[in-house]
Amino acid sequence: MRNRESIQNLISYFKTTQEKEIIFEEEAIFAAYQNNNESHSLIVKIAVVFGGILASIAGSGLLLLMGLYELEQGLILVGFLAIGVSVALSKSYDKLFIDTLSACCFIVGLVYIYLGLDHYNLDITTICSIFIVICLALMMFAQSYMLTFSSVIVINGSVIAVLLGYHNLSYLFDLYIALLCVAITALFLNEAKIITLHKNLSKIYNPVRIGLLLSFICVLVLLTRTGFISIRYDYIWAPSIIIICATIYLVCKLCNTLQIYQNKDKIIICLVTAIVLAPTISCPGIAGAVLIILLSFFVNYKTGFGAGILSFIYFLSQFYYALSFSLLTKSAFLFSSGLLFVAIYLFINKKLASK
Repeated sequence: MRNRESIQNLISYFKTTQEKEIIFEEEAIFAAYQNNNESHSLIVKIAVVFGGILASIAGSGLLLLMGLYELEQGLILVGFLAIGVSVALSKSYDKLFIDTLSACCFIVGLVYIYLGLDHYNLDITTICSIFIVICLALMMFAQSYMLTFSSVIVINGSVIAVLLGYHNLSYLFDLYIALLCVAITALFLNEAKIITLHKNLSKIYNPVRIGLLLSFICVLVLLTRTGFISIRYDYIWAPSIIIICATIYLVCKLCNTLQIYQNKDKIIICLVTAIVLAPTISCPGIAGAVLIILLSFFVNYKTGFGAGILSFIYFLSQFYYALSFSLLTKSAFLFSSGLLFVAIYLFINKKLASK
């Protein structure tokens, strides 16, 4: 649906396929589609976010110069006031700039709360737990696109901060990656059920999806940056196995979408998928990027598909340069992998052509 005429044609189609008369609020549908189309312009959002952050930094600097930093209670109070302002803005105005500005106020409010709590020498677990509670409450109450997206990112960052803040919990980082993989897979595959379950869930589904997707990519990036953070790499194979299993399961579902119904063909495709991904068990990022690409393709999610392609290029380059092989061996590895993917492409096209 690219324009008003496409929407009208779709409405006419639904009317003609039903025996009973169906009444559509066409103007409301047009307005909702237009608002949805404008609110998801990623480039515009990024530009507005940076502008809002710069304005927030300027205002914060002024307050700090006035001596607010010395008052613990004042910092916490201003932080909660900023969050309250962000909620009020998101509830009062349904515009891209206001929505993004409210997210900036929310982030600044969390920074103030952190600075205030830091004066009381609270541990990182307590502070992150407070942030998680605030974000969950905000997601349930505000239901704004940018506020929900920011809340998901903050929750993910808080969990990572707790896991990496204590060396004895670093092994749980692998478990967290596996849980994110399962959550994202379930979210994508049950999209229709979730958005039709309750209207509030349909409002926050898109920002939660992109937030979890970016969070998943971020944790995979952290895992590939050896030495950048303190992580135990003894069980790095665990999230890789979960991601590969999720990818194989998704490939089975995609076989039905591609009209490949023979069990023999499905088994061959799944085996080939496992063989291709098996060498990357020490680099979960590659399998994770492949999973994101397939999930986005399955639900026709262009933003996720683009993010998956970019992350796949990044993780593949990291894996390529990390291999302790000669340049000739690496080239042969890439060449053979390319031939294998071409063979998979020709196999799928042949099956589709025979239907």
